[in-house]
Amino acid sequence: MVTSSLLAVVAVPAWLQVLGAFFGREAELDPGAVGLVIAKSFMAPLVLGMLLRWPLSSVAERLSQWLLGAAGAVLTAAGLALLLLHGGALVTVGVIPLLALVATTLVALAFGHALGGPDPDDRTALAVSCATRHVGIAMLAASTVPGPRVAVLVLAYLLASAVVSIPYLRWRTNSRAAADDRQHTS
Repeated sequence: MVTSSLLAVVAVPAWLQVLGAFFGREAELDPGAVGLVIAKSFMAPLVLGMLLRWPLSSVAERLSQWLLGAAGAVLTAAGLALLLLHGGALVTVGVIPLLALVATTLVALAFGHALGGPDPDDRTALAVSCATRHVGIAMLAASTVPGPRVAVLVLAYLLASAVVSIPYLRWRTNSRAAADDRQHTS
């Protein structure tokens, strides 16, 4: 995750250039701005979590599960609000940009899965985190397009992530259940 986050400093501005062509607009994003978003939204919480886990090891797991649940609920609520407010405008984005977002998410999922190591749980976690990460970067990139399309692009990103990640998670869950069944019958 750290490596992919650091690579995003260069990859996101480059990808925005490609997407800008699909939207018929010049879109530029300063790598420094991406780096700042990554530092605030990923690196700082990661370091803080690592520092707090040591003295709070007895409550860290429970607190972690609660925080992940709360973050998931907030992200779901924000996605639903975007869908309710700007769902109709999603059609105006066009098929090509939506397919580009799905393709990007698929590639991120595949890379995460391939590089996740031998542990199936690590492999799944890295794949999903690569495919669904950094909504802040999506908002930063979308902010280069004026008007309500910002919300629409973020919504498109969230939907592309869900369209790709949900079937993958079902497949991984079924694969793990099948492996557990084989292990218990052996």
